[in-house]
Amino acid sequence: MFNRKYALLLPLVFCAIILASQISFATTAIQPSDADLVIGARAIVKGEVAGISTGLQNEVVFSYIRLKVEEVWKGNISTGEIVLKQPGGEFGNHGTMIYGMPRFEVGKKVVLYLDTWHDGSLRVHQWFLGKFNIDKDAFGNNEIVTRDQGENVHVQMQAGTVSTQVASLNSYRAMVSDLLAVNFVRAQNFEQEAYGDLPLLPQPPEFDSPSQHGQIVPMWTNSSTTQAPRWFEPDSNQSLTFYINPEGEPAGSVVDDVVLAMKVWAETAGSSLRFVYGGETTGCGLQADGKNTVSFNNCDNYFSRSEGCAGILAVGGIIKYTPSQSKVVNGETYYKALEGRVSFNPYGMCHFRNACDVREVAVHEIGHALGLGHSADDHATMAAVAHFDNRCSALMGDDFVGIRAMYPATTGGNGLNIATQTELPDGNARASYNTQMEARGGAGGYSWSVVSGKLPPGIQLNANGLLSGMPTEAGLFNLSVQVKDSAGKISQAPFALGVKTSAVSPAISDAQFKKKKVIVAGSNFTASGTLYIDGQVVFATIETGAITTGKKKLKGGTHTIYVVNSDGRESNRFSLLVP
Repeated sequence: MFNRKYALLLPLVFCAIILASQISFATTAIQPSDADLVIGARAIVKGEVAGISTGLQNEVVFSYIRLKVEEVWKGNISTGEIVLKQPGGEFGNHGTMIYGMPRFEVGKKVVLYLDTWHDGSLRVHQWFLGKFNIDKDAFGNNEIVTRDQGENVHVQMQAGTVSTQVASLNSYRAMVSDLLAVNFVRAQNFEQEAYGDLPLLPQPPEFDSPSQHGQIVPMWTNSSTTQAPRWFEPDSNQSLTFYINPEGEPAGSVVDDVVLAMKVWAETAGSSLRFVYGGETTGCGLQADGKNTVSFNNCDNYFSRSEGCAGILAVGGIIKYTPSQSKVVNGETYYKALEGRVSFNPYGMCHFRNACDVREVAVHEIGHALGLGHSADDHATMAAVAHFDNRCSALMGDDFVGIRAMYPATTGGNGLNIATQTELPDGNARASYNTQMEARGGAGGYSWSVVSGKLPPGIQLNANGLLSGMPTEAGLFNLSVQVKDSAGKISQAPFALGVKTSAVSPAISDAQFKKKKVIVAGSNFTASGTLYIDGQVVFATIETGAITTGKKKLKGGTHTIYVVNSDGRESNRFSLLVP
């Protein structure tokens, strides 16, 4: 059930949790096979941790781990000491904590799978998945290797794969040697495709010596004294605005899926939380720019490529908060959140089978961006493992308990509230529309305005709160509305207004397979509809008269294509012949 400790500490291989200026993040991962790790890593080494220091880059703290190299099992490493660069640690008044990053202790012996940042600096391949600790067995005679489990992380295994968790050091070394021999050509090809001529640097360019960095602070400390971040805006009836950078998104209605995930949290009864979609942005990854952002393009090289479809899938959380401002809610002290992020790994998109899977991950990761960690209830959407059980964007009982505990409807506020339901009555294109917005409390004398998003063309919001006009365009329109009373107090809330076309079924008139994309022509398609090829959901960009998939492989022969609109109406079946 919901527990404040889980809100702070639990990540997912659906999540990790990052704390930074502090940062709080979470991660979703699929465990790779031994062969995938061996092929995907640029280097594999055995060594001893000699020291840890920290530095600050673009408001994110990095730890620099000095490793005394004892054996090189793979890669072009010739120095006796290397320095790894990992997100996380403390530097002055800044901090970053990422559950899912490997944990290091000075004097500890380890086996590490390594890859590189875009500048050639070394890091652990696939986060905690690429680190093994070396210890003595129970009798103190032989050395064994044990995979690092991350901090409170649950890992999903791939069916039918071999992925070592514990082994004797000697047998593990021999296994890696055998895999390298068998996969020599694949490893070389992967290295060239993924990294080209990028160097392997023995230490990051900015690293000189521990004395030039912050005080030596272990990356992983007891976080039980660390306060969780949360957003303070809902306490004064203000909405949280999130933006989406669509660059790199898989074909389909992913933007709509993410907006729906925001809406699910915002519509929780008994919670003060309100969301609004602010539109598109160019921000991405962990690069702080003051906007809460969902992105797909890995612009900061946060995710590394892997051999096969495994590794980290998505990460979400509060990338920046300030400990100088705090508030007590339901007996718990929280720091003020400043910026939230959700980032999908473009190399892990192969694990999303359909829009339903995307929605579950989006809901989960946005939950982390609100400050929630993992629930102890395995059935909850905020549990530490993806379910992919057709729940899509649904919240479960413990999810509701958690969000209400962190954002209770009675927290703060000024007595002024918008009473209108967040889903406005639907309109019809080219038909008259009238809806009256309602407010309660405050000093009266209400004045209404749209603060972000947009109304359907042809509709306007009057100062008296009357939404009226004749919409000229069909679709779903998201906006944030503000009411101000005569005393200057304000309340904001997100709204969705749907405009329908006449109820007609979609129709396919033609379909072609060009440049590895399926291009469908027809009429009456809805943007939130679904394309099926041979009975399987296929991600695609859907417009009123055209549908285009991403690049995909289709075998020669006849393929059956049809479309289902969001209202459940199906198109005709069209036979596509691929030579």
